[in-house]
Amino acid sequence: MTSTLPYREIPAYPENYSGENVVARMIDGLGFRFYWATEGLRPEDLAFRPTPESRSSEETIDHILGLSTIVLNALKNQPNVRSGEETSPLTFEVKRKKTLEVLQEASNLLKQADTKLDNHSMVYDWRIRAEKPFLKLMTPLLRPIFSANHLWAMRKGEESIRLELMRRQAKSAEDKAKISPPPGPTFPHNILGNKILAN
Repeated sequence: MTSTLPYREIPAYPENYSGENVVARMIDGLGFRFYWATEGLRPEDLAFRPTPESRSSEETIDHILGLSTIVLNALKNQPNVRSGEETSPLTFEVKRKKTLEVLQEASNLLKQADTKLDNHSMVYDWRIRAEKPFLKLMTPLLRPIFSANHLWAMRKGEESIRLELMRRQAKSAEDKAKISPPPGPTFPHNILGNKILAN
């Protein structure tokens, strides 16, 4: 399987530079590094965690597969359906192959002459499940509140990203100072240390 995987070698750099080609080259670099970083990993390597709270190596690979799929879906103008699962039931070998193929497909799409970054956007379709007993019990009552809060938070998140991009593109400290600060949090996020929601 290893010999047929993409990114054993990094592809040649493009002759012409454009925003699309630069992003494609970044993806090629990521694919090349991912190929060699995951080459020959053993079960004990996949189970490794730098700290007890950290993701394991295999959970990190799951995460990279998810992020790579988000990029590809954006280029295909397809929504990203998320249900909260961070891990994949696939074997490591399948996940590695799939990640490399997804990155290659995204890069190839970006290199097509008719691809323009301005014509693509990332769409998320999040499907949230309440797992804690208190939330499950209160879901029928709280669902409209959660839904309204989610929509509000997403709008504020978009506003924050726009403001941050404006700050980064400001030509001077004076221009940067004119940009509004990002919106604050909706409410204190650690009410009672989340003890009410923990059981």
